[in-house]
Amino acid sequence: MKRETLLLKLALAVIGLVVIGLGLVVVPFLVDGTMHILHGFSFVMGGGLLVTCGCVLNAIGQAYMLLRRVDQNTAFSPQSIIAFKRIKWSAYLVAIVFLAMLPLAYWWANAADAPGILLLSCIILAVAMTIGIFASILQKLVTNAFAFKTENELTI
Repeated sequence: MKRETLLLKLALAVIGLVVIGLGLVVVPFLVDGTMHILHGFSFVMGGGLLVTCGCVLNAIGQAYMLLRRVDQNTAFSPQSIIAFKRIKWSAYLVAIVFLAMLPLAYWWANAADAPGILLLSCIILAVAMTIGIFASILQKLVTNAFAFKTENELTI
């Protein structure tokens, strides 16, 4: 089993490093670059992006723990249910943050004459909602499978 999840673990590690890089390099650059456009609100945007980076790193950590449980053949456990719940709420928090920052993205896109900023914000919002809904469905699936497994173990 470990061989099958190795690629996924490596992908999670690469994505995590990219998110850390974005949080440490790109976010301060964006805050500094948008100071003349958004004035004091650029710090609000930077804070929202840092919260987003934290949520994504939390979801990556929980996904890594799920892959470890798959390797250990304990995928249907209460810890997996908790991990899916944390992934779900991390994705929903990212969606809420981007929904709250949408007016700032509109303001920035209008001032810089760059509609791609608004489009990118909407895409990230839609992806976060999709991940949240998918994690919610998987949480229900794992909960039902765990209940079935527990019931099956008690059957003689």
